[in-house]
Amino acid sequence: MTEPSQPKPRRGLASRVVGSVVQPFVAPVVDVLDVDSVLERVDVDELMERVDVNRLLDRIDVNRLLDRVDVTALLARVEPEAIAELMSAPALREQTQLIIAQSTSGVASRLLDVLRSQAVTLDLVVHGWVGRVLRRTSADARRPGRPGVAPAEVLAEVLAEVPA
Repeated sequence: MTEPSQPKPRRGLASRVVGSVVQPFVAPVVDVLDVDSVLERVDVDELMERVDVNRLLDRIDVNRLLDRVDVTALLARVEPEAIAELMSAPALREQTQLIIAQSTSGVASRLLDVLRSQAVTLDLVVHGWVGRVLRRTSADARRPGRPGVAPAEVLAEVLAEVPA
């Protein structure tokens, strides 16, 4: 995943002259240079701020990296007690109680909606029976409080509002 090497820019005459004059002095200076003292003066944090981590990660061959991982040694570092603690009875009980509470509230909400719907239906049926017993005409059987609206229309409206 390495990028192809970019062509080196052509060096001008001035660069070649300076290079030929300075080159003989570079090797002796590097030979006597104490690299450790130079590295002590390097601010690693400032250097890392200049690194483009995403570009660096793009160049990494993950499969090759994983081939170098000693899985046996990695598994030897795993603490079964820590995993067991994550899977402990209190933690599982807490998660289970949360799931049950959410499920129960959903079921209770749906049940309440159904009961409300049934109560409206029962109200309409009782209203119709009372109308028949009292021998009301269809115009008189209109629901009180909603002039001009038949009970069947009210029932249809209510049922349309009830979530499935």
